[in-house]
Amino acid sequence: MKSLLKAGLLLCFSVGVFSSCSEKNHSGASEGQTLKSIIGRDDRRATDSGIDNRLSNKVGWPQKPNFNNGVERSGEGCTATMISQRHAITAAHCLHHSSGSYVNGIYFVPAMKTDNDMPHGRFHVIKSYFPRSYNSSSRARSNSENDIAIIEFGANSNGRFPGDYVGYMSYLGQDRVTSDETLTIGYPGDRSESSHVQHYQTDCRSVDVNGHMLEFDCDATQGQSGGPLIGYSESRNRYYIYGVISSSFDHRNYGTQLNINRHRIVEMILSGSFSSQNSALQHNEEWVTQDHRMSVRTVNMLFRNNCSSRDLQLAIHYQQMGTGNWVTTDLIAIPSGQTGEIARSENGSYYVAATTDRGRSWLTRADHSFHVSNVNRDLGFQRINVSSYGDHIQSFNCN
Repeated sequence: MKSLLKAGLLLCFSVGVFSSCSEKNHSGASEGQTLKSIIGRDDRRATDSGIDNRLSNKVGWPQKPNFNNGVERSGEGCTATMISQRHAITAAHCLHHSSGSYVNGIYFVPAMKTDNDMPHGRFHVIKSYFPRSYNSSSRARSNSENDIAIIEFGANSNGRFPGDYVGYMSYLGQDRVTSDETLTIGYPGDRSESSHVQHYQTDCRSVDVNGHMLEFDCDATQGQSGGPLIGYSESRNRYYIYGVISSSFDHRNYGTQLNINRHRIVEMILSGSFSSQNSALQHNEEWVTQDHRMSVRTVNMLFRNNCSSRDLQLAIHYQQMGTGNWVTTDLIAIPSGQTGEIARSENGSYYVAATTDRGRSWLTRADHSFHVSNVNRDLGFQRINVSSYGDHIQSFNCN
């Protein structure tokens, strides 16, 4: 552990037993299958201030499509951690809508540290595996016994997978768990600086509830669901995942345990030998698999700000999916060094207006003029034509 924590931080774990937590003040609400519990002082810190990238880069953000005025508003989201070249571990409820149906069109952004940070691009989720006993419509605490999933990624345009860029973390199934040295990493949705800044916490403890579920005293809120519960082996000098964050009830936080049977099922998945029947017969728990569709007829409009000193401000005029209406977004700011997905369309023609000096000059031609509401004026837009579906990233330097 010492080799991966940056200088100036506490280099060991120290926390009392759960009974000592009753002396702390609690904040948050009990809403079942949600995460809103801060136990005592909020001890989470941004990973760029204290933990080595060799560890934090293996954690990423499963990105669900959701747009409002062209801007992605995916808010709470989830967390997932690489455990092989092309697989990650997360919570099963991160792959389901509240109605119980499966979420399609999910991307995974490995090593994301803040909003619109895509250091290695993003990858399609093509398949998931999870216990058949997981009930996507249940709000009961017992559902946290089965709220675990493995997700599988398709390759990017270069034929590479997330693990080729960031590596992957070890995992270890145990039937009995008591850890005084738990580390969590994830994307809490309650932090004022941003809903997608990666955070971590040390100095917390988890205990086995029944061989399938864990109770832990790490702080956890929405966005951290699916995040890893990480232990450390002194003998092997290695971090390992032994569970994932699931839910909060009555100011207590719960995770789903990676027990020995589940460890063996995960090994089957990663080796390509998984079948639902074999998981039930050989390991006493039936898991199922689900394909996740990606829309192959969408143009995904992403923009990167390469200007080192100023925000990129841009608006786009494009044809909405579903309605077929042409709309103009507000002028949107993308911070330096970041990449933002602004909209998706089935039409390969769209229009862009971009500036890095607040409109004193423009990085785009004025082929057409459209009204931009939040600046209450007409702006000149450059027409863009693309000939293929998928991600299209347009980069801008300073004016």
